[in-house]
Amino acid sequence: MQPDTTPLPESEKVLSPAQHPQFSFYQKKILLLSTIVLMMVIAGMFFTYYALDELSQNNKNNDHNITIRVQALNNLLTFFGYGHGIHNFKNLLIRGHLESQRKKYLSRFKQDEENFRFSIDSYASLLSNTSSKYID
Repeated sequence: MQPDTTPLPESEKVLSPAQHPQFSFYQKKILLLSTIVLMMVIAGMFFTYYALDELSQNNKNNDHNITIRVQALNNLLTFFGYGHGIHNFKNLLIRGHLESQRKKYLSRFKQDEENFRFSIDSYASLLSNTSSKYID
């Protein structure tokens, strides 16, 4: 037995709300505008999500770069500051009249000078690496 393929009479057809005869012209416009606004809101949400994600990644990279720079600057201050370079130079001038003291403070000062120069080179390379990233 084959299914009945005769078309339904007009009175028995199921209509969607938009096809219903009582559905007015203005209601169709409101439905269309609401759909457009909803699609724009969803698109804006996706755009915002991806933009914020990219900003978050940039912030993490910048925080890491700042931490490295601060550590390099702290090394500069440590090796040149009062506890090391300046202190040992002062001791060399004040107590350097004795040969044993002069060798001790001179070797300490030279070590601090070497560490200071290395720290300057490290910091300069950080600056050149960072500036080349932002120029490109």
